[in-house]
Amino acid sequence: MAFAIAGCNKEQNTAKPAYDDFPEVISDSLMFSYRFNTGYQTGDTIFPLLLVDDTLQVILNISEYKSGWLEIILYSQNNEILSFPRFMHEIDTTLIVPVPVPYHHIRLITEKFTANYQIKLTGIY
Repeated sequence: MAFAIAGCNKEQNTAKPAYDDFPEVISDSLMFSYRFNTGYQTGDTIFPLLLVDDTLQVILNISEYKSGWLEIILYSQNNEILSFPRFMHEIDTTLIVPVPVPYHHIRLITEKFTANYQIKLTGIY
């Protein structure tokens, strides 16, 4: 997996980047978390999921939205089993989602996406 992001500054002549260089990713048997403050990101990234449960709590937060879209898809054995519509706005929500079959990967697709966002998946025990 390769992932490259070019940073930029909010204002000229400032030393602090406006956006993160890399996402913060946590993936273990208890949760998957992806956090990124990105500018004009276009990418298609797949992460393996170690989390296995038949019901997921999905926490999604998109703030400081400026442009583009984000799509989230769960896969099992290369088959799409759950997808969310493209997000093109700010949102702060928690969903409880039953998942009919074991899932193995999460795919994040972005197109010219500028926002601060976090996706967190946990099982419901």
